[in-house]
Amino acid sequence: MVVSGGQPPGGLDKRQCTINMVIRHEGPSPRQQIIFRGAGKRVGALEQQWYNEHDDKIHVAWQKNAWADRKVMSVWFEEVWKPFIDANFLRDDGRYEETILFLDNLDAHIWHSFRDLLKTVGTLAFYYPPNLTDQLAPIDDGAGCALKYWLEKMQEEWLLVDENLQR
Repeated sequence: MVVSGGQPPGGLDKRQCTINMVIRHEGPSPRQQIIFRGAGKRVGALEQQWYNEHDDKIHVAWQKNAWADRKVMSVWFEEVWKPFIDANFLRDDGRYEETILFLDNLDAHIWHSFRDLLKTVGTLAFYYPPNLTDQLAPIDDGAGCALKYWLEKMQEEWLLVDENLQR
């Protein structure tokens, strides 16, 4: 697993993986998603074991370019968002409390089918204006950047252990 540690321009920071995070002011948050580049066919037993052990916190997806495309976002809705909303915002009368999800203007986010899925669980999609994500979604510059840094540091330390290179 390779995670870029900086914030290179032009989307290069998403070359190996994309971290799709939802953070709430209070209360539980849904599982965070890591979208890795590729098809996931060369995942070793140890790596798969790690994913399985952390399945309650992390949703792992695979996509050719590590992008949150329409297919990835549809699966994310079914496997992450809907179960989270059902567990936390489904009232006894079968109706959902209203929730708001702040999103970039990515094709998969503005795609009518994705918006329709969100509506089925009472979620309103609120879109940041185009080309302002870095200014309006501080996770990309603040906590997200720090997370990438620490993941890279952990990976470098792991790679320094000879036994890990032979797995």
